[in-house]
Amino acid sequence: MHDDYNETAGPNFDLADLFSNFNSSDTWKVVDDFLQRIKNGKFGRHGKIATTTLPPVLDDEEDLTLCDRLFVVIDLLHVYYIPAIVVAGVLCNLLNVVVFTSTYLRRRSSSYYLAALALSDTCFLITLGLIWTGDSLGVNTFNKEGWCQGVVYLSTASSSLSVWLTVGFTVERFVAVKYPLQRPHICTVAKAKAVVLGTVFVSLVLSSYGLLTAGVVERGHGVQSCDVKPQFRDLMRVVTVIDSILTLALPSVLIGLMNMFIVRCLMKFRQQLRLDGISNEESSDQPSNSMPMMLAEVAA
Repeated sequence: MHDDYNETAGPNFDLADLFSNFNSSDTWKVVDDFLQRIKNGKFGRHGKIATTTLPPVLDDEEDLTLCDRLFVVIDLLHVYYIPAIVVAGVLCNLLNVVVFTSTYLRRRSSSYYLAALALSDTCFLITLGLIWTGDSLGVNTFNKEGWCQGVVYLSTASSSLSVWLTVGFTVERFVAVKYPLQRPHICTVAKAKAVVLGTVFVSLVLSSYGLLTAGVVERGHGVQSCDVKPQFRDLMRVVTVIDSILTLALPSVLIGLMNMFIVRCLMKFRQQLRLDGISNEESSDQPSNSMPMMLAEVAA
């Protein structure tokens, strides 16, 4: 067992020693420079990075492979990239909510789908941030009873909600393109609010299984982690398949088909506009306003 390995925190590696046997090339110069900065204390703590991705068993005399070194780079991205995404994503999503609900855009039904989608994504980013604090900062909130079930439930509900809100928004765009004259009567603000609230309710109910099946599980050596309870593992295999169909396969098919129909309709609109323009030039009549009005309905 490597001397720097800790059963609870994972292995610790001195970055300079880790890369000492690597034959530097132009591809790795940036990586080497970055790792040297960490070694000098400009990044991280004490020039070492605690990682859970590297293999726990390494001989001191054994040269590390390229994959092992890539694991270190990936771990660096995990330490710095995820919090940047969380902070930027939360701020931008909250700004989107303000824009869609406090400006003239609130009169458009599509704005409510986008505002709800921004809030849903914010909830997911918060759960991601909580998990990251446990992995990188040692704030072991995620692996505690109550927090474990809450984070699992919120992440599952928000991810499925985001997918189906995207489907709802795509349906509205499809209606606007396929039936532009009926759009003002079909895609109303009241209906959009009802669809959003209904989607939120269904997602919260269908994701409630996480409150029962998730819990703090003993891993051995006194280590506890948030995972599926042993008595529910067989059930969760079935739930995982169903969840993959409902939140990945089916929405992807629906969104893909509707986007194909939207592109097809827009191509027909463009072709019809071109034919109308040629016809108007030959007859020297006033240009027809029918197709521009239809495209204006789509843009709205």
